[in-house]
Amino acid sequence: DYVKPFPLVSSTVSMASIARDFSPDGKLHGNLVALAFKQLPSAITGVFLSRDQQQKAVIYASVMSAETTKVAETISKIESGLRGLVPEEMTVTVTGIPKIFQHHMMRFSESQIKSLIGSISTVLVLLVVCHGSLILGFLALLPLIFTIGANFGLMGWMGIPLDAGTVLIGSIVIGIGIDYSIHLISRV
Repeated sequence: DYVKPFPLVSSTVSMASIARDFSPDGKLHGNLVALAFKQLPSAITGVFLSRDQQQKAVIYASVMSAETTKVAETISKIESGLRGLVPEEMTVTVTGIPKIFQHHMMRFSESQIKSLIGSISTVLVLLVVCHGSLILGFLALLPLIFTIGANFGLMGWMGIPLDAGTVLIGSIVIGIGIDYSIHLISRV
């Protein structure tokens, strides 16, 4: 019931929802979960409750595809909300493809920032060596830094999230833009 109001969650399935399906009035009664667990084969109930003293329960929730930031916000809200609902002696662990995807996108963004800093530093060293001047190296680097800053600033202002496609734009800008900066400095 807690997870259903989230707009990205399309459906949930648990031992309780199966027990509710067995109820004549369609409502969940406390004794129905234990009854359904005993009556149904372990092939069905085994994916919802562990047979070893029923210490673990699983609730499956289908999360619709959306922007990575919206999925990450939804997962964080669900995780923190569920932790607040269960007693202290119980733990809640959110797993699955959306959680893994959220983790990878976070790491991808972090590595892209490090990669951009490393690329800009390397390009600066190469420009200084190529032009034989620290000042000309910095001048050739200015258009690149401005373009990267304007690109990511505009994306942030317009609410475009960083994902696998948009995060690569910085690397492409450096690769294409360095040629034009060298041509410009050489001509000037």
